[in-house]
Formats: sequence, C-alpha cells, structure tokens
Amino acid sequence: MTVKTKLLISYALVCLMVLGISVLSLSALSSDDESFRDYVEGINARALAVANVRTAIDDRAIAARNLVFVTSDVDIQREKAAVERASFEVERNLTLLKTLGAKPSVPAEVQERIKLIDDIERKYAPVANDIVSLALNGKKQEAADRIVAECRPLLEILTKATTEYAVVTAQRSKNLVEADHKKFAFNRNVLVAG
Repeated sequence: MTVKTKLLISYALVCLMVLGISVLSLSALSSDDESFRDYVEGINARALAVANVRTAIDDRAIAARNLVFVTSDVDIQREKAAVERASFEVERNLTLLKTLGAKPSVPAEVQERIKLIDDIERKYAPVANDIVSLALNGKKQEAADRIVAECRPLLEILTKATTEYAVVTAQRSKNLVEADHKKFAFNRNVLVAG
C-alpha cells in the first residue's frame, strides 16, 4: 500500500469517526430536548396549574371570609369581585390541570391525585358560594357559622390534597433530573470514548 492510500484510508476513518460522533451528539441533543420539553409541558406545567388552583382557592376563601366582616358597600363590592375573580381562576386552572393530567404519559398516581383535587373542589365550591350568598344577603352570622362548620374542614382537605400533590411532584421532578443526569453521563462517556 502506498503512503497516499494509507493517508486516504486514515482520513476516511477519521471522517467516519467524526460523522459517528456527530450522529451520537445530535441524537443525545434531540433526546435531551425532548426530555426537557416533556418536563416543561408535563410535570412542570401541572405543578404550576395546581399551584394556581391552590392560590385561587385561597384567594376565594379569604374574600368569602372578608365578606362576613366588611360593612361598607365599596368593600362588599370589592370582596364580591375578588370571589368572582378567584372562582373563575380556580375553574380555569383546574380545567387546565385536568387537561394536562389526561395525557397518556401521565402516571396513574398523578391522575388520581388530580381527580381527588377536582372532587374536593366540587364539594367545596358550592359551600363557598353559599357562604358568599349568605354574606351578601346580610346573614353574616349564619355565613360565619358555615365557615367554621363546613368551609374550613373542606378547605383543610383541599389544602392537604394540593400539598400532597406538590410533594409527589417534587419527588418525581427530582427523579427525572437524576435520570437525565445519568443519561447525560452515559452519553458524555460514549462521546469521549468515541
């Protein structure tokens, strides 16, 4: 074999190695991009939705409670508007959460927790609305009694359900990050060895 042939073969092998490393790199980048997109559009989007549900539920509860205590027409209208705004946000974010949770890639445990939050909200919302109605109709003592007897216990259950969802989500997020880190280490080692 001539030197020219040996150089051509060597150059061809180097080109094949570079091509192989490029293909592996592109494959790893594509996989990482998909993993990141799944995280952002999946677990993270659901976590944000449930946090927004929780915030809106708290806002509604505070405004409903405030209606029992305020006396001026301006304050009553302000708190009534706050209840309406918060109720809209609860429904909007809960609908988003259920839509995100209905995807086939969502684990059954997560879907069950979303259903639980929805079921509790379906029990809690009418109670909160009744309290608002009582307060707006001047039956403030009856509204206060219902807050203590019915609203607070349901709110505690709902708060517990959203907190548990957040804990499960945090653990799943940690697991995903660890799995992605292992995948990165493997891909890096393959590329370095290549």
